[in-house]
Order: sequence, then structure tokens, then C-alpha cells
Amino acid sequence: MKILNRKILAALLFLLGVGGFAAHSLMERPVLLPQSPLRLHILANSDSVYDQQLKLALRDEVIGLVGDSMADATDKNEATMMLAAALPELTAACNEFLAQRTTYAAHVELTKSNFPQISYDNFTLPAGEYDALRIVLGEGKGHNWWCVLFPPLCFVDLAGERQAVAAVSSGAPAEDTLEVRFKFWDWLN
Repeated sequence: MKILNRKILAALLFLLGVGGFAAHSLMERPVLLPQSPLRLHILANSDSVYDQQLKLALRDEVIGLVGDSMADATDKNEATMMLAAALPELTAACNEFLAQRTTYAAHVELTKSNFPQISYDNFTLPAGEYDALRIVLGEGKGHNWWCVLFPPLCFVDLAGERQAVAAVSSGAPAEDTLEVRFKFWDWLN
């Protein structure tokens, strides 16, 4: 009876291991987006800590301004037309935001830009040229930030950066970021 129990236990452990590996492999597999996305590309004035935080704060402002209209767009062409129509107001809003915080201005345009490959949790964007709302802050010599405006995916990776951005808005130092984890998934890994 003990031999039978050990065989059953071994078989169950084997099945759990194979199932866990298969589930993990499926979760790790990158998924390509079905259409060419419209991206948001923001270049910081410099690599100073303040300019980098200001870039992220402006990013939040821009996503707040255009996020709802991107969610309402039915396709990329409609999203692009919405942005083109709003470009003067968007440029004014960016420059008003910057005027309260720095001496340089923003240049805002709809253009094509080259991007490297990037992988998110469940999809990958290959390297290449993409349509983009491009915002250059001041001299635009700092590190850049990008996301996908349409389909609206800019909210995917913002959660961990909110506190760092708060330092620019409030003048307070950024605190450690919150990391959300699943105990069961950590245990499996």
C-alpha cells in the first residue's frame, strides 16, 4: 500500500510540476499586438533627477488629458485624428504645465519615430517605426519614456512610478514604491 501511495504522490507531483511549467511558459510568452499602435514618446530635457521626474509628471498630465478620448476611439485612424485636432490645446497644456515648474518649453507633434523592442508582462512590441505623439521637453537630451496610446495601454506600467512623480508636484521626496505580489505564485516559482 505504501508503494502505491508513493507512486500516486510521485505522479501527482509530476503532473503539478508539468502543469506549473506549462502555465508559467504560457504566461511568459510574449503576445504581439494585432495592429500597429499609436505611441506616446516623451523626451526629457536632460538626465537630471528633476528633469526625469518632470518628464514623468508631464506624462501623467498628458495621459490624463487624452486618455478618455483614446479609450473612446474605435481605431488608430480615429485616435490619430483626435490627437491632430487637439494638438494646439495639448501643446498649450504641456507648456502651461512646464511654465509652473521650469524655464523650458515643450515641442509637441504627431510624427513617426523609431522605437526599440519592448516587452511588457503579456505582449511585445517589436523594434521599428511607429506613429507617435512626440513631446520634446526643452533640449530633449535626456532619457525618454514611451507607452501605447492606442490601443490605450499607457496605464499598464504607471502604478510603480506614481510616488516618484509626486516629488515634482509637491516638492516632497519620493518614497519607496509599493510592489504587489501573489504569495502562491511566488511559492510556485
